[in-house]
Amino acid sequence: MKLHCVYLTLLVMILAACQGPKTTIPASVLPSSATSIVTKSTPTSSIFTQIPEGLDTPVSPTKIPTYTPQPPKPTLSSQEIAGSILKELNIDKEWKPSLNGMCTWERLLGFTNTEAATLKYNNQIFEYVTVICGPEPQNMVLMDEWSEGGLGYAIPALLGWSADGKYLYFYDSHIPDGCQPPGGFQQNVRQVNLTNGIIISIPITLTGGIVLSPSTTKLAYYDHQSVKVGIYNIETEIEQRIPFELPQGIEYWYAGNFTWSPDEQNVLFIIQYGNPCVPTGESLRRVNLAHNQIVTLLERENQTISIIEWKDINHVLISIDGKEYWLDPMSGEVILAPECPNNCVITQPH
Repeated sequence: MKLHCVYLTLLVMILAACQGPKTTIPASVLPSSATSIVTKSTPTSSIFTQIPEGLDTPVSPTKIPTYTPQPPKPTLSSQEIAGSILKELNIDKEWKPSLNGMCTWERLLGFTNTEAATLKYNNQIFEYVTVICGPEPQNMVLMDEWSEGGLGYAIPALLGWSADGKYLYFYDSHIPDGCQPPGGFQQNVRQVNLTNGIIISIPITLTGGIVLSPSTTKLAYYDHQSVKVGIYNIETEIEQRIPFELPQGIEYWYAGNFTWSPDEQNVLFIIQYGNPCVPTGESLRRVNLAHNQIVTLLERENQTISIIEWKDINHVLISIDGKEYWLDPMSGEVILAPECPNNCVITQPH
């Protein structure tokens, strides 16, 4: 391993020391390497392969910086080496527990903080991702590499945990140069088996607004290029694609805020018109999986709509310009939330 990867690994070990010792998964449990990647066969239906407008073409990450400086000649202690690297990188750490509290997702990112360091590490980002499980912590390393920085760079991000506690889902999230569109853009969705560490790639190349269903057996997202919503069944490996219409003359638009119904028969989402920094309007749509169609429920000019939660099959709590309303997900009619008792008759507000 190159010297700077060794230095960064030492840095990770020093940061991790604050949390106490962690036990490595025994070799008898894991496959030949700590983690292995298995690629599932692509479904018979086509998978999104187009890159949305305005998004830079992703660059495949490299394992180490393309330029590695000469190692220092003086003999330094581990603390001195880690301290030297710490001065060159800003360390961002994320920690998220699983639903059952048995596992923890930990992500450490190293960003250069000076022009000299950016040049030294060839404008790359160090990524170190682990998942720690069990009453006696067992550490699985998911990522330990350098990736390309610059405009439209991608970082690993947690998608969620399976309802049965057996799997973790994560992806590469693209960070735009400017305002983030609703839902963002993702690629390289992966499933991690929390028992044996095996990583399986889910065949969704590039998508936006991806979310797991309540049962964590399906994924909902959209394809900007084809103007379609996608529903991917993780268990059957079958994808359902449903087209939708946009108003005439709309050049810039993005979608997000995908929200599943409690019975997983419908999905709501928001379309934002215009530049993400200066939107001109929004639309709330409903995806009917059984009838393979998308229905427009609300259209608003110069207003913002967001979906807060969908717990009751007949009522959805939404926000319009900061005010909360109850939405009938079938008719699209709304009423101010404080004025809506159980089983209320929903009417359009004035």
